[in-house]
Amino acid sequence: MTRGAVDDAIPLPADDPVVRRVIGPSAIGKSISGGAPQEVGPGDVVVIPPHTAHGFVDLKTPRIVYLLVRVDPHRVLEPE
Repeated sequence: MTRGAVDDAIPLPADDPVVRRVIGPSAIGKSISGGAPQEVGPGDVVVIPPHTAHGFVDLKTPRIVYLLVRVDPHRVLEPE
């Protein structure tokens, strides 16, 4: 699911070490309203622009493996 808006978004704590070093400013929620479902399968590449609501729904397998690359052009993440 991409686009739309995160329902009841709760910002992740900015003082959390994982948020500061890995995730960056973000929020979580229980669902996405107005989103568009995207069917994704093995070998697919998905590029999610900054500030785009996204999440996994209707998984057809008990396990998923994915690689996440987070670009940080504004240097909001702390260097390790």
